Amino acid sequence: MPQSPHPIVPMVDGELVRAVLLGHGREITDDNIKEMYRNLVKLREEKLKREKEEPMIYGWEPPIWRVCDALLGLDWAIPAKYGDDYGAKMRSALGFAAPVNMLLINGGNRASKSEYVDKRASQCLNKFPNTTLWSFHTDTDMSVQYDQPLYRKYMPQVWRTSKPIQTQTAYIAYKKKTGFSDGSFILPNGSWCDFRNYAQDKTKIEGGELGTAEDTGEVCLGMVAHELIPEDWVETLVLRLATRGASGVINFTPVNGYTGTVKAFLDGAKVARDRVAYMLPKDGGEADDHCLDLEDCDKWVDGEKDKSLVGGRHFDRVPRVLRCADKRRAVVFFHSSDNPYGNPKEVMLSLLSRDSKFKRERFYGVADRLVAGKFPLFDPAVHVKPHDELPSHGTNYMLVDPCDGRNFFMIWVRCTPDGRMYVYREWPSQTDPIPGVGVLGEWALPTGDTKMLDGRRGPAQSGLGWGLTQYKKEIARLEGWEEYDASAEPEAIAKWKQYPEDMDHQMRGVKAREKISSRFLDARFGNVRSLEADGTRTLFEEFDNIGIGFRETGADVKKTISEGVQLINDALYYNVDKPVVTDLNEPKLYISERCLNVTFALHTWTGHDGPKGSTKDCIDLLRYAYLKDLEHVDESPGAVAGTYGAGCY
Repeated sequence: MPQSPHPIVPMVDGELVRAVLLGHGREITDDNIKEMYRNLVKLREEKLKREKEEPMIYGWEPPIWRVCDALLGLDWAIPAKYGDDYGAKMRSALGFAAPVNMLLINGGNRASKSEYVDKRASQCLNKFPNTTLWSFHTDTDMSVQYDQPLYRKYMPQVWRTSKPIQTQTAYIAYKKKTGFSDGSFILPNGSWCDFRNYAQDKTKIEGGELGTAEDTGEVCLGMVAHELIPEDWVETLVLRLATRGASGVINFTPVNGYTGTVKAFLDGAKVARDRVAYMLPKDGGEADDHCLDLEDCDKWVDGEKDKSLVGGRHFDRVPRVLRCADKRRAVVFFHSSDNPYGNPKEVMLSLLSRDSKFKRERFYGVADRLVAGKFPLFDPAVHVKPHDELPSHGTNYMLVDPCDGRNFFMIWVRCTPDGRMYVYREWPSQTDPIPGVGVLGEWALPTGDTKMLDGRRGPAQSGLGWGLTQYKKEIARLEGWEEYDASAEPEAIAKWKQYPEDMDHQMRGVKAREKISSRFLDARFGNVRSLEADGTRTLFEEFDNIGIGFRETGADVKKTISEGVQLINDALYYNVDKPVVTDLNEPKLYISERCLNVTFALHTWTGHDGPKGSTKDCIDLLRYAYLKDLEHVDESPGAVAGTYGAGCY
């Protein structure tokens, strides 16, 4: 009795037949074997037929699809056998407090990206009455050839007729050559799907409300986009989705590399989950067949980590899920091995002779940046520490980058006896509200503009209009000065002193929660003289006048930007080929998890945007910290006092 081939459903064989007979308590006889074999083959063929006729209901789905469902909040799409709380558990395991409203799926060849996107879109149109959904592709021809057939595939069989369905509420007319009539269809429940493309005038997406008009309390998709959607279109569509609380999905194969849209999602993103890339050996050997293994993503819920299955060999790792700088976004990577229907072995064999960059793009969906950042070894998983795990003992320094027309940017660093530096605070902060103001937001944001490589100006840069006494007041709050008073006026603030008058430069007996060894101010801006009522004063002199002193960052040292960058890279260095970071293989620079702006800058900054780069302020302060050779100062009895603020022993 012939059996149809299938990539997932195994063939009926003698072992299976005997196992079923024993499970039913039946004797292993020739007649029973033949009868059970026929029954099992019949059941198998019926299963395959149902899958083909009604793929929306009976189609097999890869585990990575459930991850996407969880991130988007499409918990209703997750089969009941996984539990009602699967979506919430998966989000929590990946570090997401809530569902995202825009998901980017980057994927390798034949990885099932389009199948996922169009199937979920079709399900939303069927499940939620009066839904408006836009499906985008590169142009009309691409839509007709690749996108629209999938929507027809996932329609109930009764609607996949050769004759048009036309009623007062429904209109479905499809031809293989031209796609759906008028580039759209309307289902009997009033849901409307409109096929659009990026060759059209952008103004056509300015209006309209996407998603379901019904108040269901469940998440519905309102737009899906394939391949090269421009980033400014994404920003516009987010507004269209917001009215009805809908979400959107973009799928992309990185044929064109690090496009503007990909850049806007990936810049500043953190790896929430990664996987061993058996196609990318680091030991010079051959790719391993484990690259074809279908990953059981359901185990992520229990925190199970992906481990190498090949003893003694080292492979690169590739991301699976990213948490974007914009917390409303996420990125999921579909690997070619996620889709058994796509013949992943053939994809693997076709890529074996290609370079690692091509393999990363075409098998794992990972696009390399057009211009590399200046800190290639920076890895949030290694260099960003939970704030509570930062050492409490060390020498603290503060550095400030002031500028006209925007807020000052400030960081606090702690140098420890073991030669490490920790950035333990930044201002403005994305986590610590300013009294009477709140959280200002991001210092810099990702941008889809490939000509603006260092991010774009964020809301935190917009000037608060503060004078110097207000900055002093905020510094006193953050450092816990004894004299801090939230209701104090500028005249009183100017008289606050962090340290007693009779204290020497080592500042023993601090009258504050934190002891700051030295404060540094950008010398270029600080030495510019401004016209005052009694003559001209520099910013250094103005700060001195209100009782808080700063030293120069040392522009006179004449060290270049590249030297400062190299010092930061030296501090970030560790041997990435070693599987575990140990005491003998650790970086010298760490960032608090609360310092999101510094983290974004280290990931993003290329230097190509010049002096006006939106993330340059954060990097400048780190450069100054290393150019000044800041170190731990031993203040124990009998220690030799070094030069004030120079960090010498």
